[in-house]
Amino acid sequence: MTTTTIDTLLKKISNRFLLANAIATRAKEIIDGSLPYVEDSNPLNPVETSMNEFGGSKLGIKILDGPPKREEKAVEAKDFWSKEVNLEKEDKKKSKKTKAPSKK
Repeated sequence: MTTTTIDTLLKKISNRFLLANAIATRAKEIIDGSLPYVEDSNPLNPVETSMNEFGGSKLGIKILDGPPKREEKAVEAKDFWSKEVNLEKEDKKKSKKTKAPSKK
């Protein structure tokens, strides 16, 4: 039985956190009943089996790009302040409407 070391796997996958996550995920799949992709699998150690799968290039990691970023619309300073002034005027109009009539 050949064992694959972490150093040889880090040459293929440079991010150690991504590598550890991939190995753990594959080991859980093997525990849940997935068949191993290598001939010399260790039924008592699914982590070693998943390391051998990555080391033997039976499995790989594909990093997906996220969704494209939205372009933010730039607001000019004049537009920003004019909108704020308009909001203040609207608030004053609303406050005048909500006052109860005075009884004389």
